[in-house]
Amino acid sequence: MIFTELKQQSGMSLTQLSNYFGVPYRTVQNWAAGVSQCPDYLMKLFVYKMQREGILVTQTPYFNTDTQLATRIKVRIT
Repeated sequence: MIFTELKQQSGMSLTQLSNYFGVPYRTVQNWAAGVSQCPDYLMKLFVYKMQREGILVTQTPYFNTDTQLATRIKVRIT
């Protein structure tokens, strides 16, 4: 679910996300479909990379009581 939000907010396609992060397309596809979940540590790195490169403007990521990464994401309008 969280990866899907990242995809929607970034405006990137699955292919673009796969290439951008260097992750196999099938893995990204499984995350987006909810077949598997993107590990929390990777989600943090993805958000950090996109923030540093100016693709996303976000609040600091935090963990909820279920220890799942929760992030509020806003796209920077250029």
